[in-house]
Amino acid sequence: MNASSARVRGVWRGLAKRDQTILGLGLASAIAMIVILLGIIPAARTLHSASTRQAQVDKVLLHMQVLQARAQALQTQPRLNRDEALQALQASLPLLGDNVQMAVNDQRATVTVLAARPDALAQWLVHARVNARAIPLEARLIRSRTGIEATWDGTLVLTLPTR
Repeated sequence: MNASSARVRGVWRGLAKRDQTILGLGLASAIAMIVILLGIIPAARTLHSASTRQAQVDKVLLHMQVLQARAQALQTQPRLNRDEALQALQASLPLLGDNVQMAVNDQRATVTVLAARPDALAQWLVHARVNARAIPLEARLIRSRTGIEATWDGTLVLTLPTR
């Protein structure tokens, strides 16, 4: 290492002052370009995309806050006993249409649907969860077509409140 270093110093001293200046400027330019390529450009890209990423994070945070508010609202609702839950569940069955049956076995209710519209099924599930405090445990649904509209056939098993 010392021999090559001494050799480089010897070559450097042998150059004219003008050549030393040009070579020094070239070396400084190369080092500056490497610093820009490896340090500044990636940082600038990160800074440029930060506002987009921040907007995405804010959107996710807002969604999580909405879910948290819903969960807290559910927790503050008064508890229902089994009979009240069954009554609320029975009252919501017409949302699913005419071809619906419910069988109750201990703390579970099995609801059988034929040709239930997707929007009605979604609305009923929300109603069952919020008003009857019934928790969907199992769903065995098959998508079918009646005319133009797609419908659902199958069974849903819900757990009723235990109080």
